[in-house]
Amino acid sequence: MSAGNNELLRCLATFIKYNTLLVHLDLGNTGLIEPAVKYIVGFLPKSQALQCLHLDGNSGVSESSITWISERVRG
Repeated sequence: MSAGNNELLRCLATFIKYNTLLVHLDLGNTGLIEPAVKYIVGFLPKSQALQCLHLDGNSGVSESSITWISERVRG
């Protein structure tokens, strides 16, 4: 990932972490790769309101990624 992409991911993670009104987040078909998905998912437990996250259509969302996400996020 490029430095620009890393900065965008940090901004998105901060948005998820501190937005108390974010309930639904659709990141489907945004071209996220596995390291980016795992980075974003790492901030989900810090979100206070998020109930639904869509990641379909991204190359970083494989069956193993789904298992990894499920183990880290209660829901």
